[in-house]
Amino acid sequence: MAARVVLDEFTAPAEKAALLERSRGRIEALFGVGLAVLGALGAEEPLPARIWLQLRGAQEAVHSAKVPEMPEISPQAVTVRYIP
Repeated sequence: MAARVVLDEFTAPAEKAALLERSRGRIEALFGVGLAVLGALGAEEPLPARIWLQLRGAQEAVHSAKVPEMPEISPQAVTVRYIP
């Protein structure tokens, strides 16, 4: 049976955006997921407090890639969609 593919949307601190962009290739290769840094949550200046991220891939891979040791990831802003 094929692994269920999910699209998981969540937020992270805006100051992590550059690090996530630089690390995208390593994250995708290591976990077998697609990572998209979608941008700001709101339009505060000079930088927004949070950014939206998306992970797409097998459910277990997406879960592993979210790195539970990162307490700054907002579990309240999590949306998981199952892709047929």
